[in-house]
Amino acid sequence: MGGVKARTGIATVERRPITETGLKISAVGLGCVTFGREIDEETAYRMMDYAVEKGITFFDTSQNYGGGQSRRARREMYGVDDRREVTGEMSSSEAVIGRWLRKRGGRDRITLCSKVWSIEGPESISEALDATLERLGTGHVEIYKLHKTVPDVPMAELLGALAAEVESRFQFVEPLVRIRCDLARVDGEYNGLRHYKRRGRTLATSRQGSTERTGSVDARCLTAGVR
Repeated sequence: MGGVKARTGIATVERRPITETGLKISAVGLGCVTFGREIDEETAYRMMDYAVEKGITFFDTSQNYGGGQSRRARREMYGVDDRREVTGEMSSSEAVIGRWLRKRGGRDRITLCSKVWSIEGPESISEALDATLERLGTGHVEIYKLHKTVPDVPMAELLGALAAEVESRFQFVEPLVRIRCDLARVDGEYNGLRHYKRRGRTLATSRQGSTERTGSVDARCLTAGVR
């Protein structure tokens, strides 16, 4: 299996650096989107235990991953109000991970990546991050992403809000965030994002020249979730 090395009978997953941040994550990650949705809490605990045992220590979650969100979306989009999820807990993925961490300990063994979905404006990012950290039961996440962009809010304002989180809370880790957005918007706004700098490094730059034009683009910009 690519990126996995066998040693003394136990798989040790290769760790790879994230750009220039100095952060290294396992080359294989654990997607936690179904925790509290299709996967019950006990099973989720076993999965996380097994992942850590095998060296898979990058856990991906989101504010929007939850049995409650799934039920609400189905009701709002399709008018269906059944109960097929294992729980109706909102943001159950983050909550399940948080309860697992409180029971198992060892926060320093894993890299947490979460995302903000409920974005009404730049000011809502700080509130969402507070709630995420509370559910996870930790004082930091290593990577924090915008799960979506907001058509009526300039991207520069969203990046500014993330930059403010870095400066006010998390001053000792280098920046990284991924924003997925349509190319028309990228073409119109990226040039205005180049002024975000931290310790002499550009945090937001246009990658138009090196990005395949597939309808979306990954912009490596900055982080709001670090130590």
